[in-house]
Amino acid sequence: MSDPGRKDLTSKVTETITPDTHKSTTEHTRDVVSGKADHAGSVLQPDSTKSSTQATVDASHSDATVGDKIKSAVGLDKH
Repeated sequence: MSDPGRKDLTSKVTETITPDTHKSTTEHTRDVVSGKADHAGSVLQPDSTKSSTQATVDASHSDATVGDKIKSAVGLDKH
């Protein structure tokens, strides 16, 4: 189960294990956009308001600082 407005774990796993070559352009674009939105949600939602499942999933994806997470969420970490 995921928090409102967040991508559930099953969706994340399915998107990750499905090769991009097996996705249509629309599916790939949707995955990228929804992934960015979910990442932004993980950064902006305080840990104290996350469900235990969501907090665990978010923690397993990053050891970055809050500043690094925000930069990544808005695409400023790219050179």
